[in-house]
Amino acid sequence: MIRLLYPDIAIATLRQQGIKLKKIQALRWTDQHPQSHYGLGVLLYPKSADIFGGQTFIASRDKWGAILIYNDIKSDKIYGALGLPPNTTGIMQGWTTTQYAETHDISPQYVHEMCATAKINFIKIDKTIIILQE
Repeated sequence: MIRLLYPDIAIATLRQQGIKLKKIQALRWTDQHPQSHYGLGVLLYPKSADIFGGQTFIASRDKWGAILIYNDIKSDKIYGALGLPPNTTGIMQGWTTTQYAETHDISPQYVHEMCATAKINFIKIDKTIIILQE
């Protein structure tokens, strides 16, 4: 899962300007694209061959506060596809509650309790709770 998320305030501002944009934009990684070099891959918009590149991410982040959250893919693939250095601001790894529980050797129920009491930073995407990088 790779998602680009825009804050509510950015969505409202863009809609006032007549620009229709989803709060959560799905992206996908592939190395089966003509512009993928040395196996780094590219990020594509869903159902499209259009590339989502590093410059587009930087502009979305700086102008509208967008963040990119990835899960189930290695960080070097994300940064390589975007052509950005590791630990670029606004790009975060996320875990599902099950992944977080397994990684931290705790029960999924305890993870849900931690979310409910705001002890960990999370976001809900497509009916899935994603725990953000610590």
